[in-house]
Amino acid sequence: MKRTSFGLAFAGAVLCAAGVAPVTWIERGRLPPFDAGWYLGMMIAPAVAVAIVLVYQWNVEIDRPSMIALIVIGIATGLYPFWGPPIWPAMTMRLDWIGTILSMYVPGVLITTAGWLQLRLPVAERRGRRYRAGAASTS
Repeated sequence: MKRTSFGLAFAGAVLCAAGVAPVTWIERGRLPPFDAGWYLGMMIAPAVAVAIVLVYQWNVEIDRPSMIALIVIGIATGLYPFWGPPIWPAMTMRLDWIGTILSMYVPGVLITTAGWLQLRLPVAERRGRRYRAGAASTS
């Protein structure tokens, strides 16, 4: 289940970071001018946040705060099209657009599901690489 949760979170992060470009290219036949602020804030930031949590979990352990962090990042990503535009109007996306669905809603569900799966992990499976390396050297 640990690999499954890592895979779901990773897939969600990648889909969030890169999901909108192929949809836009298929619909329009070209990509719009690149707006780094919009793209970094809306697409890359959630992916980086997930990557930070996954690196921590892989190296240290899957603890309750990191599980909750994944759940919060997933919920925030999935609901961003609703709460983001009032804060940053340039990030407005149509709520029923396939690009919004593939780059915000689906990744949000995947990341949140990964966090929920981790909550069900037995304690023995929550250890990170540092613990596994230490346990291997003492035996």
